[in-house]
Amino acid sequence: MSWLQLVFVGLKKRRKHTAILLTGTILGVLMITVVLASYQGMKESVKENLERYGEVYILSNENKTEQISYRGVPLFINSNVQSEKLSKDEFVSIKEKSNNHFIGISPRAVQAVVNQDDNKTYALVGIDLEEEKKLKPWWKVWGSWPNAEKEILIGYDIAQKYNLYEGDTLNLSLNGSEETFVVSGYLHYTGHIDDQLMFTSINHPFFADGIDFVEAALPYQAVIKEEHVPLGWSWSKVESTIDEKAEIISEIAKITPYIFIAVTLLGTAVIFVTLLSQTEERRNEFSLWRAIGFNRAMISKILVMETVAIAIIGSLVGIMIGIALANIFNGMMSEFEFFAIISWNQILIIISATIIVSILTAIYPISLALKQDPLKLLKING
Repeated sequence: MSWLQLVFVGLKKRRKHTAILLTGTILGVLMITVVLASYQGMKESVKENLERYGEVYILSNENKTEQISYRGVPLFINSNVQSEKLSKDEFVSIKEKSNNHFIGISPRAVQAVVNQDDNKTYALVGIDLEEEKKLKPWWKVWGSWPNAEKEILIGYDIAQKYNLYEGDTLNLSLNGSEETFVVSGYLHYTGHIDDQLMFTSINHPFFADGIDFVEAALPYQAVIKEEHVPLGWSWSKVESTIDEKAEIISEIAKITPYIFIAVTLLGTAVIFVTLLSQTEERRNEFSLWRAIGFNRAMISKILVMETVAIAIIGSLVGIMIGIALANIFNGMMSEFEFFAIISWNQILIIISATIIVSILTAIYPISLALKQDPLKLLKING
């Protein structure tokens, strides 16, 4: 019988201990793979999206008093609040003078609307629909964008609160007059104020009095041109969805080493306790091996090969399941999709590290097995 046959017969014979060792190894490697592959996938996604979608800036009047903040910019939803507006001609001038410097630039006009069902006040935001698609390519719309005058796109929170879907109607009071709107669609959850807003075309007559602020996206690390804006108005960089994701990734990077250490220690403890218990239970087997002429080096080789076999199988299975779970986690993300990223070098490092940790953990149990006197064991068990 070859060495490999001895190893696999031994593992098969002790199915319970083998299953425990494999489970501990798989779970440890799985957790490390999920964290590593997800972190690298999200990091690469943020980098690509920053280069593709750029950075977000808001053009607003410096003298406005905040009522509701849209990423640090005030939204006036109370109809009796007078605020300085930007004319549509001024907006066109700003856009033309930029020489298409922007990835996307969309005007914003805001009107207060009251839901007639519960008398709650919301902000109806007029947007340039085509420019908005450039600015928010990560928006997922269930249904369609507004096309007709009385169609609106509603945020996720509003849709959930009133159980609204595409084609449903919503009775809103605007400047004292009641209007019936048709829901053309609603947004997938974004985690931002967008979830609490209603959107329609800025060309609607409701927004004839001007523009409250402008949102734009510039290429990554581009410089905004302040000289093109009217007196009293200024551009300010705001934290976008991509920036927030970058912050989350930065926080993950800080705790990742601690996760790896904790998982390694837990896995090592499981392997150590299992091997120690297995060594005690295999006393008869060790005494028989010694009695038929196996020396310590031979027994050590068998035990090490068993440990390595479990480490390799466990790490391979753990890596495959870990990558699959990381991609499932990707499907749960609402704004930007990513694909789990792990290199072949990292896979080899994980497998090698698992083998080394497993062997180091097995040293003490193996040394106990080698110290036992085969004659005494045969007498005890005879």
